[in-house]
Amino acid sequence: AQDGFVELAAFQKTHFDQVLVNLDADADYRWTIEAGWDLDRWWEVSTDVERQRMVAALGTGRLVLTAGYASLHTTTAGHEELTRNVYWASRFARTHGIPLRTWITDDVPGTSFAVPEILKRSGIEFFVGGMNTPFGGRVTQPDHGDRPFWWTGPDGSAVLSWITFDSYAEAFD
Repeated sequence: AQDGFVELAAFQKTHFDQVLVNLDADADYRWTIEAGWDLDRWWEVSTDVERQRMVAALGTGRLVLTAGYASLHTTTAGHEELTRNVYWASRFARTHGIPLRTWITDDVPGTSFAVPEILKRSGIEFFVGGMNTPFGGRVTQPDHGDRPFWWTGPDGSAVLSWITFDSYAEAFD
């Protein structure tokens, strides 16, 4: 398992380095960092100059960091674990003066009803769900025409939300 972790961390370094090159090469290029863990791995092995370049790119809005540390199976995570999942990106955004507005749950079967409360209380405005339809089933509600929608949690907290019907592959259509 440790070898896989080392390989994945090394991939994150080369991957994010290439994202920064792409941002410099193409003014229309955009990228979203879906999980803070990925940036955390890159940050650990990058130079101060590379880190400054990353923060500058995050400040432009063409490169975006989302609020979750990991794309969790939120229906199996407790309230405390979900809350702590926002800590790393929130601290990073505050420290570096970058916006943190969106939580993405991608490639998982679904999302817990507790998420709107956690996001709202954390100052996160938007939720995007790219559900893994082979494992979680096809999303049928809200209807295609009802997106985006305000997802309201049991406590009344609401976040503007978008849920894909065909997993994250929806963007290709």
